[in-house]
Amino acid sequence: MYTPQQAQQELAIRELEARHEVQRENFYEFLIYYRRVERKQILNENRHIKKICEKLEDVFYGRIKRLMINIPPRSLKTEIVSIAYPARCLWKRNNTKFMDISYATGLAQQNSMACRQIYKSQTFQSIFPRSTDIKDDLDTQTHRETKEWGQYYASWSTGTITGLWCDIMIIDDPLKPWDAMSDVVRIWVNNNYHNTLYSRLNNKSEWAIIIIMQRLHDDDLCGHLLDKEAHWEKREKLIVKAIADE
Repeated sequence: MYTPQQAQQELAIRELEARHEVQRENFYEFLIYYRRVERKQILNENRHIKKICEKLEDVFYGRIKRLMINIPPRSLKTEIVSIAYPARCLWKRNNTKFMDISYATGLAQQNSMACRQIYKSQTFQSIFPRSTDIKDDLDTQTHRETKEWGQYYASWSTGTITGLWCDIMIIDDPLKPWDAMSDVVRIWVNNNYHNTLYSRLNNKSEWAIIIIMQRLHDDDLCGHLLDKEAHWEKREKLIVKAIADE
């Protein structure tokens, strides 16, 4: 039985849930609503944004295990995939463990803190009034954990992830553009995927890897994996070209 105060609180929560049902259940709607309310920005609703959101939903529900997205810079790829997506998913399945890998320390930390900012925002709390709190003793620039054991860990391509595991790995620009012509760096990044990153999945057959990057070289990580079809099993590829050829 609820006390009068608990009943009033539960009623307020249910009213918020009814008001924001669309944003809770549709990632694309969540994205445009959050930017409009929290940032006072109207999202330019280019069709590639909706397509990326749809593919990410397929990953979350297990319909896609390996997702590769190639897209030019300045396309909101990091905000959508590395920041907003983990924040929302940590509510929908609050024990999910995310790992976000980028090419630079600063970028990894920036993504991590931006994800936290969404999760702790008043707008997010209104859409997801039953969201799980972040643990006070596990809330750093690169690593945070919810009280339901959900996790967001951000690292860079040369960072240490020994002993860490994830359910969904996001690899967001693993290679610097100015390193694309370096055989040494490209080979290192590609080998690091096979020798380290791939082994960090809790269950390689059940959980997912998302790679999102601009293509930089025939043998960058995406090109390398596309040459190894057997390894990149059950993959889905989404290509957004810088110049439309149709």
